[in-house]
Amino acid sequence: VNVIGLDPRHNPHVIYIGTDAGVYRSTDQGGSWNKFGTGLPNCAINDLRVDIIYNRIIVATQGRGMWRINIENP
Repeated sequence: VNVIGLDPRHNPHVIYIGTDAGVYRSTDQGGSWNKFGTGLPNCAINDLRVDIIYNRIIVATQGRGMWRINIENP
């Protein structure tokens, strides 16, 4: 895991992680994980920010640029 982001609008918190194989999301405080982000390349995620104002996450990848992914309610 390279980076962790929390969505504080949900209780329990929704957790996003950036790994060497993309972005994953947990809706049960880390009990289970699902691949997140349709169209996102399978590459290392170096940074991740949860933007609750615009309802999206922003990720920086290793060699594939930056991506915005809309967040849907889990």
